[in-house]
Amino acid sequence: MRSHERKAERSNDENDAYYQLFTTLARDLSDLYPSFKTALGRTRTSLRKGTTDYETLFSSLLLEPLSGLNLVRPIFVVIDALDESGDVTSDQGLHKFLADNASKLPSNFRILVTSRPENDIVLAFNKSPSTRHIYMNDVKLSVSTDSDILAYCTENLPEDARHYAKVLAAKAEGLFQWAAAACAYIKRPPPGLEKSACVDRLLGSTAGDIRVDPLDKLYLTILESYFDLNDPIVEREYQSIMGQFFAAFEPLSILSLASLRRHVKEVKNGGSVYSVVRDLGSLLSNVASAESSLPVVPLHTSFRDFLTDKKRSGVFYLDINNAHPSPKPEENFGPL
Repeated sequence: MRSHERKAERSNDENDAYYQLFTTLARDLSDLYPSFKTALGRTRTSLRKGTTDYETLFSSLLLEPLSGLNLVRPIFVVIDALDESGDVTSDQGLHKFLADNASKLPSNFRILVTSRPENDIVLAFNKSPSTRHIYMNDVKLSVSTDSDILAYCTENLPEDARHYAKVLAAKAEGLFQWAAAACAYIKRPPPGLEKSACVDRLLGSTAGDIRVDPLDKLYLTILESYFDLNDPIVEREYQSIMGQFFAAFEPLSILSLASLRRHVKEVKNGGSVYSVVRDLGSLLSNVASAESSLPVVPLHTSFRDFLTDKKRSGVFYLDINNAHPSPKPEENFGPL
């Protein structure tokens, strides 16, 4: 089966997110199989955007068009971060529906669901006889993961730093996100630091409380390399710009935030946005100058969790509830 991937956009509107899960699957199947597309077109059930009736979405967009078709090749579906679906504490949430109904799909379907081990999700899938559970601390999986991380480090480290691949892979402790952020950090060292110094900082970040999460240590190491928050100007710009990125209802691009900041009474101009985020490519997407019109989002949700938890992030904590800028008093934007 040829590689075909499309991610359903995450949305702050939970109804829209549910709708997109099923429509994305239907759209991908239509792209791959003309016969499915034809069958989907014959489906008479009328759907409106925002429908959250899982049974209707599942039946109308998947089960009914698939009935009578003979798609012999294996179909592999990945549903990532199910715990972020927004209704995991509900008895009738998406996790419960998938656990009860995914087995109704044809036998050539295989579904991989990733999730934090939230209690309601674990209980729902434990009751499903058609599911197999694998935990990240599984011994066999750990061996394979460590090997994969080593291969990743070897491939993604700069050529003059690849001899550090083995020790960095061990330091990752099975966390791909740690390896990815570390390699990106070493590729583009902060001003005044050599690649070897970046490696030394990463390997030396075990000092202190051993109970601290490895990703938290990594994030602190990277942020401390780029921001001296003892400087009040740096501290103000970091809190203001990063806070506004993370407080936005919808992800903002560098250009969008710079434009908005020109209308904020505490800001003289919006030009400092790029200077704050340009070196954070190991943690944020679309921060290069060529990507300034694309939305800036964390490469991993754990970075947002880290920044918005004061106990974990310390001086780098972002209070997103108080990060929204105030418009200049002389400006009137009119009704929104």
